[in-house]
Amino acid sequence: MKDFEFYVTNKLIRKQLSDINLAKATAKDSVERLKLSKDIKDTQKPKYALENAYESIRELIDAILYLDGYKSYTHEGSIAYLKIIAGRKA
Repeated sequence: MKDFEFYVTNKLIRKQLSDINLAKATAKDSVERLKLSKDIKDTQKPKYALENAYESIRELIDAILYLDGYKSYTHEGSIAYLKIIAGRKA
């Protein structure tokens, strides 16, 4: 996987103003999607539950991106940002 700066340099992630409202809405969607994933895991094909769980995680990363002043136009860019988030010291 390429690093975060690759996606910024190639304009697959763009700098923008921090957007707390968009971050909150996206985080809310993430929680709802994760609940849906849990609800359908026993009644639908497993791949649908897994797809929703993946999207939930990606949406949560996107919410953090919005707070930090970025917008990702690719799943890979969002996941690359996870490496930065994981490396932050609390």
